[in-house]
Amino acid sequence: MRFLYLWLIVCMGSCSGYQYIASPAYVPLNTKKDNLKASVFHNHLQAGYTVSNHVSIFATGYYRNGGTGFNLEKLGKEGSGADNYDDKFREVNAGASYFTNTMHFTYEVHTGGGFGKVYYYHTKDLNNIYSAEFDARKSNIFIQPSVAYKFPNVFGDHFQLGAFTKVSAVRYYDINNKSSFNTKVDEEDLYFINTRSRQFYFIEPGLCIRAGGKHIKGNATLSFPVNAGPNEIRYRKTNLYLSIFFDLDLLNE
Repeated sequence: MRFLYLWLIVCMGSCSGYQYIASPAYVPLNTKKDNLKASVFHNHLQAGYTVSNHVSIFATGYYRNGGTGFNLEKLGKEGSGADNYDDKFREVNAGASYFTNTMHFTYEVHTGGGFGKVYYYHTKDLNNIYSAEFDARKSNIFIQPSVAYKFPNVFGDHFQLGAFTKVSAVRYYDINNKSSFNTKVDEEDLYFINTRSRQFYFIEPGLCIRAGGKHIKGNATLSFPVNAGPNEIRYRKTNLYLSIFFDLDLLNE
């Protein structure tokens, strides 16, 4: 149990210095027409509406101010190689989905895209002989198949479980690099030097767990992005996003 608590703290803590973070996947588990579904937390908002019994539209927004992360053991020791990090992300997306139902299963495919901004900072030691820093605009497109199962004979409308795999193509452009070095450059920092754009790809399998009342539930989305490209970048490999999920049936209420 202590290990679980520690793992949750690591996932949700203030670790910083990522060049890429996967924003929360939108997994509404749609079943019928005229459903309005929304997921809300302090740093992200997602909403979608089913325009028919098989088609939905959606939009999402996400931001992150990473704050400074550092190595406590080495901090303040000149020449120690202490790593200090910071990052910031802004992102909005929109798209549509097709879904169908068979018995207790729901199958859905989302596709969409969006744009945003990213900032990254990495320095070593207090004398700043190593400083990797850039900001850039970003765009992305994605496709996300998912499958969900309800437990009507056990939990009724109070529990839902879904699995998804999100495949994303991400592009950073108008890269403004402010780096300066007096030592060997880390490979992931080197990738963003002397260029105005970079493109990379991610495969992100994950789970969505939802429990609570009929119309309002607690939501947890867990995912494990994998870099599908040939170049090394610094990204978060485990994502846990919590939110409050609203499911409103506009046709009948």
